[in-house]
Amino acid sequence: MHMMYQQIAEELQAIDSDAHPTDYLFFMCLGKQEARINYDASGLPRPEPETKEWKWHNLSHFLIYVHSKLLIADDAYLVVGSANFNDRSFLGDRDTEIAVLAQQVETVGNYEQVISNGRIQQFRRSLWAEHTGGLSETDPLLKDLGSQAAIQRIRKLSEDALRAYTQNEGEHNVRFLRYPLDVTCDGRVLVFPNIPSIPDFDGLILQDFLYDYYLFTVCMRGQRVQD
Repeated sequence: MHMMYQQIAEELQAIDSDAHPTDYLFFMCLGKQEARINYDASGLPRPEPETKEWKWHNLSHFLIYVHSKLLIADDAYLVVGSANFNDRSFLGDRDTEIAVLAQQVETVGNYEQVISNGRIQQFRRSLWAEHTGGLSETDPLLKDLGSQAAIQRIRKLSEDALRAYTQNEGEHNVRFLRYPLDVTCDGRVLVFPNIPSIPDFDGLILQDFLYDYYLFTVCMRGQRVQD
């Protein structure tokens, strides 16, 4: 993540652009913020204090963890399965993976061509509608998801959803949460304001991230890491 943002920042600076690195690369995670259960009205038993059920009732939210990977490109190609989108999964001589590649074609004369306004587009739109509470179908700024206006709108929605999630503000329809890291114009990755750790967990995001980055750079240099 750090290297990608630095590369984007360097390219933007090289062309004297005022754009921000997050205008071209933006990370989000999924979470669901629900209304608290009214036990008196529902007739459900109340959880015992200090139990796990009691803790999650008080929070009324949870992160959504999906291990499968999904890639949709240009509303024309779809890949879904266990495969990571890198050499580790795709070269065929390392991890064992399973994935499905889908595309929709139409016949024009004697040729078949891939279309971008068929079932894959419908799937992508339904998925975006689910994660944005329907806003992707009604908000004019989200009509063209490849536009800068759409990216900035999604960034704002995900930041609002992250704050609502961490402050336990009640039910929130947007499930996209901005990944809690801040990025500067020159590509540096910093702690997101007032959110130093993954919500509901104790691990410091930036500390763990920088250590992972250190391990990666050491391994790339062929050095051994001593604990």
